[in-house]
Amino acid sequence: MTTINLLVNHGIPTGWTDALPWLNLTNQQPHGFHTHISVPGEELDSADSYTGPDDTPVVTTATVVPECVHIHKGQLPADEQPGAENALILEGEWVYKVFAGAGSFSQDTYAWVRAPAKGMMEVAVPVQVHYNPNPGGDGSPGAAVWRLWMDDRKSEWYTFGDGFTDREWWWKEAETLVTAGQVVTIRLQVESRSEAGIDFFTDLEAWRADFTPDAEPLPGPEPEPCRGTPRLQYARVVNVVPADATPERFLDIAEIAWDAGRQTVTGSYDDAGIGDLDDRTAVLWDIPADERYDYGVFFDAYYPGVTVIFRVDGAPTPDPEPDPPPDPDPEPEPPPDPTWKPHNYVPTGTKLGWHAIGDAGQSTLFRDLLPYQACPPSVKFVVDVGPSRLIKAIAPNTKVIGRFIDGPGGNYEGFNSDVDLQWQANHRLAQLMPLWKFHRHNVDYWEFINEQDPPGTEGQAKLARYSIYAMDVAEANGYKLALFSHSTGVPEPPEWDAMADTGVFERAAAGGHCLSLHEYGEWPIDLHSHLARYRDVYERIILPWHLDLPCYITEHAAWVHLLDRGPDWLWSQLVEYDRELRKDPYVAGAHIYSVGPGPTWYNDCYVAIYPRFINYCIEQRDVPNA
Repeated sequence: MTTINLLVNHGIPTGWTDALPWLNLTNQQPHGFHTHISVPGEELDSADSYTGPDDTPVVTTATVVPECVHIHKGQLPADEQPGAENALILEGEWVYKVFAGAGSFSQDTYAWVRAPAKGMMEVAVPVQVHYNPNPGGDGSPGAAVWRLWMDDRKSEWYTFGDGFTDREWWWKEAETLVTAGQVVTIRLQVESRSEAGIDFFTDLEAWRADFTPDAEPLPGPEPEPCRGTPRLQYARVVNVVPADATPERFLDIAEIAWDAGRQTVTGSYDDAGIGDLDDRTAVLWDIPADERYDYGVFFDAYYPGVTVIFRVDGAPTPDPEPDPPPDPDPEPEPPPDPTWKPHNYVPTGTKLGWHAIGDAGQSTLFRDLLPYQACPPSVKFVVDVGPSRLIKAIAPNTKVIGRFIDGPGGNYEGFNSDVDLQWQANHRLAQLMPLWKFHRHNVDYWEFINEQDPPGTEGQAKLARYSIYAMDVAEANGYKLALFSHSTGVPEPPEWDAMADTGVFERAAAGGHCLSLHEYGEWPIDLHSHLARYRDVYERIILPWHLDLPCYITEHAAWVHLLDRGPDWLWSQLVEYDRELRKDPYVAGAHIYSVGPGPTWYNDCYVAIYPRFINYCIEQRDVPNA
């Protein structure tokens, strides 16, 4: 047998993203990993699940946000450098440190790894803990605890005197059987309930996820010759009908499964999990929301690698009764309700907010505006969505849109009009929802696609039907979507008409989702061709149907080649665009692209006008919008 390390480090020596700053602290999320930090007031996991020998104060919630930073070997004293007696670095040149001078905190570090085949996955993670008593002695009681997770399986809590020793490296290991293509989540959870300072260290470059493939044939008789070649891999979808379903309900689900691509229908949850295919999906019908967790645990334990989707609706509509013969003198259609008005999502103040990669100064901006009750109506976080938790703590009424671009399975934002639309939507959200769940209570809408422009009316209609299937999955799991995220200048009016014919707008409004569009351009030259282009679909289709569907411009900026015109010109462009948006009550926000790492030419220009933005938010706070 051979053993290989699958956990590939993505740029620790040079790469991280600033995440969830608190006051003057800087927290860093390493590339290739995900971090989760509890804000003050959140419950500690160890509060009711750990009872140890330490002299522990009665602490049940986080009281501080720790600093989470990379420490270079050059910043360490000689005895803590690599190879020295008290080395804090096992491999490479950096160590990751999570610490606070005093107070309770909780922080998690996540990594993901995909199994190349069936076999055994073994994980090993190193941790070192330093206890820093208050000046004058060890009279500051407290506990530092940590544990290792592998998917939903967790170790016991480790603590001083019961699992590790102060200022020594301790390794913890876990293992599990995996199937081909299975993605395993590795989670290091550290918590401090100490009145003194606690420092946690982990060497991310030393984390290991070793895989040992099956090398020996399974016991049993040798297969007889000429029994055929190994089966081809394909995507297998099995619909499971609950035992108490009526015969009519069984036939309804069978019809849906047939229309979706002749999928399998069964009454056995085991039958949905078994098999040697790499890509298996179990669609579980009519499971109550409070029972779904148990079904997820069942499949994780007995059939790992199976994607589980819950559905509760979608039964075929019965054939309608034939229309009665028309009256000889039919009554005229009543006129539309003249009193109906679209919902005004931002009654007063600016509709501008920011498109941010990581915090990018958003928490400071919101704290500066909070005393004036003038926080932006919305904000969008991309890649590093962790700051959403702090924004919601400061301004709970601000709407947050989140977007993950990729993960263990590669890029998650494409669309293929030639692939079964329902399967494709199920598969895409099964990739994204494990990332979304960490931010469930802080993100209002999730983008799941970005600037896709399938050709022609049929291509856009398929994109709309794909979005309907995605809304089914999202709602069954408690999420709301930001739909389409079309690039600036598209779609064309006939394409909007084709999308409308699918019923996507009625479906979105009924489910509480929103419309997401991108608009770039120069004011007023690009008005209608690129700016305020959303009015076409709203004034011709959405408003006449009396649908309340919020519209977010999730990317807006001047053309990049115009940025050298300077901050005065840029600011005047934003103010004019905001004035135009404020004429339309259904526009719920626009996000200025972009601040944070990435497109530095935009970041440098727009961060420079933060002070003007703050003053503008305050000045416009009580100015009414249409």
